[in-house]
Amino acid sequence: MRNSTATIQRAAKLLEDAIRLVISLRVARNSNPLKVVVLDKLEADLKDLEAVLKEELQRNLLDEVKSWSLLNALFKKVSNYLYKSLINTLLCKYFLLRQKLIYRSKMKIGKTLKLIRILKGLKQKELADKLGISPNYLSSVENDKREPSLSFIKLVSKELDVPVSFLFLDNIDEEAMSEEQKVIYQKLKNLLVEFQSLRVNNPNGKVT
Repeated sequence: MRNSTATIQRAAKLLEDAIRLVISLRVARNSNPLKVVVLDKLEADLKDLEAVLKEELQRNLLDEVKSWSLLNALFKKVSNYLYKSLINTLLCKYFLLRQKLIYRSKMKIGKTLKLIRILKGLKQKELADKLGISPNYLSSVENDKREPSLSFIKLVSKELDVPVSFLFLDNIDEEAMSEEQKVIYQKLKNLLVEFQSLRVNNPNGKVT
């Protein structure tokens, strides 16, 4: 029980830190009202999660299934918002300042895909068999030598149990970011990867 409690508390802390970093990426409050609404909802969800976990821990009745369900729902929101937020922020920068594309010319998910596969303890052939593809094709995608289709990415997302947006975290050209954004972005990726490693090792950590 103690180990489970510590894991859930660590997972919650990772998401709390991730959300704080996501919020630090926001633009001025009066520049994008819709974005502020989404961020405020994200903060509210975090407070709800913290309140539930605190109550359960105080009563010593930690419900692992319920706790992980809340954690996973928040993980999906953080991952989705992070990707959309960066795209929106960088697109504004592109249109107003830079005149350069921020999307990579090809979809590159290889680094993230390989990392998740390893966290899952799967060899290339094992994952390829599960996906119904050849190991050579999977190797090409992991090494960013072949651009995956959207249907393939969705299949990978389902098989590896991660949000599609999580797979795209390395698909943004960081050269279009400011130095401050790069630092925040790297910290966020590290936090979400650690959270993912905790999920992988917990039977209740599946995203539904």
